Amino acid sequence: MTGEDVKVFAIVVTYNRLNLLKENLNALQEQSYKLAKILIINNNSSDGTKEYLDEYFGKKDGFEVINLDKNLGGAGGFYEGIKKSVNLGCDWVWVMDDDTIPLPDSLEKLMDKTDITNDIGFLGSRVLFTDGTPHIMNNNPPATNDIRKIQWNSYLDKGVLSLNYNSFVSCLINSKAVQKVGLPYKDFFIWGDDQEYTQRIIDSNFYGGLVLDSIVFHKTKENYGVILSTATDSLSWKYYYGERNRVFLERQKRSNLNFLLWFLYYKYKTNKTLRKISGNKKLKRAVRKGLRTGLFFNPRIDYV
Repeated sequence: MTGEDVKVFAIVVTYNRLNLLKENLNALQEQSYKLAKILIINNNSSDGTKEYLDEYFGKKDGFEVINLDKNLGGAGGFYEGIKKSVNLGCDWVWVMDDDTIPLPDSLEKLMDKTDITNDIGFLGSRVLFTDGTPHIMNNNPPATNDIRKIQWNSYLDKGVLSLNYNSFVSCLINSKAVQKVGLPYKDFFIWGDDQEYTQRIIDSNFYGGLVLDSIVFHKTKENYGVILSTATDSLSWKYYYGERNRVFLERQKRSNLNFLLWFLYYKYKTNKTLRKISGNKKLKRAVRKGLRTGLFFNPRIDYV
């Protein structure tokens, strides 16, 4: 199978993980479904990534390297990559981080399912840790009853599990959905941008699903999820953005009174969890700052 009639662009966002990036790019070049272009968004890495990309991929056919002047986080990187890809006329964008390692047929398996319904907004891959077990961070929940009454098993006979949202660790996005719903929130920086964006696509009457036989590996150092009670100071900066973004999203979907009640209760629960954590003062400060900042955080949606 080739991509001669349907143009699929891969978008890889990278920051200071050159060895993983090399592995990722090797895997993308070995895809059985031919990619029309591979865009590499370099978030101002300082580990030799820019020099490597400029030397080996800067003028190579089928590749485009975008070296950003500053680190915009995963959210900003995907924003730039999706915008560029859709403006160049792609049909689908396949997004991932540099630590995502697809199998040779991962994209082919995704593309095989793009015709199960005529309103697909995105399709995700099954994400495994390096030992072959499901990756906890990317355990996306199946749909129970979304806006168009699609159940989790609506297309299970075709090997697709209906989702409420999907991560950006191997997510194939329809350019028509991008044109309708706009781009991800670039100012999120990290955490929550992928969930919000894929939920936004579903809320705009597109379908989102998990292709069960499309498999990628997420090569994080450990198989972990986002669990505040076990977090450490080393993750404090991520939790700041996560809490800020969460509060903003709740503000967006609730009435003023409903949000106030939600915020007071959520803040109470969060502080209760933080009090049980011994040490990790930096983490606690970051979480509480994120909660406060979220009350005034107002990013905007840009359109292609």
